[in-house]
Amino acid sequence: MSKDSTPPASAIASNVHYSRFSHTLRFNIEVNAETIRMVEDSLPDKNVSYESIAASLAETLVRGVLTDYHRGGQRRKGSY
Repeated sequence: MSKDSTPPASAIASNVHYSRFSHTLRFNIEVNAETIRMVEDSLPDKNVSYESIAASLAETLVRGVLTDYHRGGQRRKGSY
């Protein structure tokens, strides 16, 4: 990567906690400036709060999980 190029979008998950009682996975996601810019560019309102950006990222995560799941169809359904 050259000195002038923008770093690629990235995210890091940390503080991972799984609750066996509620069957929920809780974690923090850290994203770089390029990822934030990409989310801002995808939103209709360009003057948004960081909370709105985080909510949009959460929606994107859910969409990605659903898309990946449905691409696998029924063969994934009983595998866990």
